[in-house]
Amino acid sequence: MHPSTLPSRLLLLILALGFFPTQVPAQGTAFTYQGRLNDGANPANGAYDLRFAIYDAASVGTQQGILLTNAATAVSNGLFTVTLDFGNQFPAANRWLEIAVRTNGTAGFFTLNPRQALTPVPYAITAGSVISGGLAAGSYGNAVTLNNAANQFTGAFNGNGANVTNVNATVLNGVTSAGFWKTNGNAGASGAFLGTTDNLPLEFRANNERVLRLNPFLTSPSIVMGSSANDVSGGVGTAVLGGGNASYPNRALNTYATVVGGISNTASGSASVAMGQFNTASGYAALASGYGTTAAGFTAFAAGNSARAAHDGSFVWGDNTFADFPSTAVNQFLIRAGGGVGINTNNPNGNALAVNGNTTINGNATINGNETVNGNETVNGDDNVLGNFKAGYAGNVISNGITGAFIGGGGNAFPNNH
Repeated sequence: MHPSTLPSRLLLLILALGFFPTQVPAQGTAFTYQGRLNDGANPANGAYDLRFAIYDAASVGTQQGILLTNAATAVSNGLFTVTLDFGNQFPAANRWLEIAVRTNGTAGFFTLNPRQALTPVPYAITAGSVISGGLAAGSYGNAVTLNNAANQFTGAFNGNGANVTNVNATVLNGVTSAGFWKTNGNAGASGAFLGTTDNLPLEFRANNERVLRLNPFLTSPSIVMGSSANDVSGGVGTAVLGGGNASYPNRALNTYATVVGGISNTASGSASVAMGQFNTASGYAALASGYGTTAAGFTAFAAGNSARAAHDGSFVWGDNTFADFPSTAVNQFLIRAGGGVGINTNNPNGNALAVNGNTTINGNATINGNETVNGNETVNGDDNVLGNFKAGYAGNVISNGITGAFIGGGGNAFPNNH
């Protein structure tokens, strides 16, 4: 073909140009285009440069995507095949292919007319219906990603596609909206419950830190609250009800043991209780409270400061003195009170025991110190006073420095007994 004769002869080729699309794999945006090119009345043979462009109209219109040039395309007996990739330029809208041709290596392309309509193959029709009419009902084996904020959900959903928000679900896993727990409260929830139906623990968090954990056991669950460092490894029925921190956790280390609160408390005896700070209840059904106390005996009770109830049935109270105050035998009731112990009085004046009222002692009484009785005292047994004894009027006086003195009673405001 001589270049000077190409345009007039190409006009004859337009009528013979055909479009024969073939199916390609669904991945990617490339497609195969087959055509027929005649040189005059005869099929063309040889190498031709072909240029392709897509438009949104049969004439004029706007070019879509890039301009593709296939140089030295082989044409045999009028037939050629090319692979074209304009990118994603087929949004279910009509497209036309414009072709220009020249003999290989010559100057200038001649545009063929008319443009060729790009018609769909059968599977492309299905894809087009998805775009225009939505996804058909059915099962989809692969994940569906909706990442366009303009996606719209209509009908029962009434929301939008911005991260799939504002979706009004009427049924979740077979449960209707009446069965959902709502953050703004529920109505008509009689008989409903919040929890699990298997034997796995249930945990509640705030600021992504555990604040409550429920551990199931057949007879009695264990409960741990407060610091996430708190421990209820004692098993059945154990409980830590609060307090603790990462450095000083509370621990319930035996069945049915409980720590009420505070920090660094340990309930290691079965059915024991600890509370306060640095207290240990290691005896069965023992109670340790206050600061730095230990209740190690069976049903022992230690309270106050540094009390040590080491024997079964012992009760030990320690005042605010940082020194150990231990029991020495079973079933003791011990009180360390530097300010005195008052019975029916709140002003013992430092006396180890101040009793305001009548006292009856059915047994032996040993008093290693002074005894003052402001009332009646009946002793049905021995009364050993290793010191002074003063009875009767409260104003009776035993002078300082005197020992072994005895005032049996009597006296009044004036004169009193000395």
